[in-house]
Amino acid sequence: MKFCAILSIEAALKAVERNGYALRYVKDQTEAVCLKAVERNGDALQYVLERKLFFAIAAKLNIAISK
Repeated sequence: MKFCAILSIEAALKAVERNGYALRYVKDQTEAVCLKAVERNGDALQYVLERKLFFAIAAKLNIAISK
């Protein structure tokens, strides 16, 4: 699968389930996709593009964020 060709939520979920870092290639991020990526690899949180979503996911997973 070419990450640059991820178009659907289903394809994005499959990609991030295999490798959390794939999140950086997902343009239309949803909470479900981001959560799956971060659960797979905590460092994937850095690729959550939307600020509100970033903090919401960090809070849900009890990841401390220094603002």
